[in-house]
Formats: sequence, structure tokens, C-alpha cells
Amino acid sequence: MEHVSIALILVVAAVALYDFTNGFHDAADMVAAAIASRAMRPAVAIGIVSLFTLIAPFSVGLAVADTVGTFVEINQVFARTGEAVVIAALLAAISYNLIT
Repeated sequence: MEHVSIALILVVAAVALYDFTNGFHDAADMVAAAIASRAMRPAVAIGIVSLFTLIAPFSVGLAVADTVGTFVEINQVFARTGEAVVIAALLAAISYNLIT
């Protein structure tokens, strides 16, 4: 097996943490109006958001991620530099989710 850098492991851990914080951050925004207006019970609203959050990437696609991926060129960057930039961006996004 090839050598796996610690930075790469940190990137994967940061992605998982970002996904978790972004999930509860966005889910609260999505269900707030439905619950506050009493249009749905909290359990129903959370169930619907959970279901559609799970199936959305499979049914709608990943257009935003693909678009960003085409604009970012990292061919000339060292692996360590790229990993550091990705970790910094993810930590900034995680901080934003937790602060807001």
C-alpha cells in the first residue's frame, strides 16, 4: 500500500466534519419556516428534509461541485500545498457553520 500522508487523512476528517456541521446548519434553515408557520409538525418536516437531502445528489446531480472543479486548476501545485489550502477552506466553512 502506498504511503498516505497525515494531511490527506486530515482532509478526509475535515470533509466529514464539514458535512456533519453543514447538515445541521442547512436542515435548521429548511425546516424553520414550515415549523414556525405550523404547516408541518416538527417530526414530519425533519423527515422530509432528511429524505430529500439524502436523495438530492442522486436525482439532481452535482452541478455546483462540477462547475467549481472545472475552475480550480491545481496541476502545478505541490500536494502538501493543495492539502493545506483544502484543510484551511474546510476549517473556515466549519467555523462559519458553527458561528452562524
